[in-house]
Amino acid sequence: MKTTQVEVTINDASYGPHEVPDGLLMNDYLHEYAALTGTKFGCGVGACRACVVILDNDDGTRETIQTCITPAEFFAGKRIQTVRAIQC
Repeated sequence: MKTTQVEVTINDASYGPHEVPDGLLMNDYLHEYAALTGTKFGCGVGACRACVVILDNDDGTRETIQTCITPAEFFAGKRIQTVRAIQC
């Protein structure tokens, strides 16, 4: 099995580096490697948006990414915010 090293900043905290199987979905990474269970699995095809995280782009913009269809390696070296970062 091929693996990829993933290190990511989630809610301003560093996670990793972790060796993860290639193709591991980010939703699974959040639950299994980062122990962050606030991001939920919904439809599994990215339509319901229950699994969304906010990606902080290098240019200062932000975008939502569905973690149920995006591999963890996509997020390597990036900063994201999960539902846990939202303060009411």
